[in-house]
Amino acid sequence: VADDQSARSDLLSTFGSLEDAMLTLWKATSGGDDWSVYYDMMVQTDAWNGLLFVFFIFFFQGAIFNVMTGIFVEKAMRAATPTWEEQVREKLGEDFDFEQQLLKVARSMDEDNSGHLSF
Repeated sequence: VADDQSARSDLLSTFGSLEDAMLTLWKATSGGDDWSVYYDMMVQTDAWNGLLFVFFIFFFQGAIFNVMTGIFVEKAMRAATPTWEEQVREKLGEDFDFEQQLLKVARSMDEDNSGHLSF
């Protein structure tokens, strides 16, 4: 009977109100507390409650954190991508290098230095 009263008290302190339940679920999913402690409490009430709790932990860890990680990676990739101005500046530099190479080829074909191509 004392164990039942202790278990009831533990359940009320962790899941007794909406705020307590939300905080408990957050602690269980974010590493604030080990989720197995809360699982043990839930399974004492009913096996289905324990199963539902494990499903919640699995869903939260698998789905929500993956979405958050995906958003972070997407923002990091976007930040690493050069801006439009940087892309234009790079393209202009490439064009200038190509022009210099073409001018060098044209000068090598101007054998008499007349400014005209010699064949």
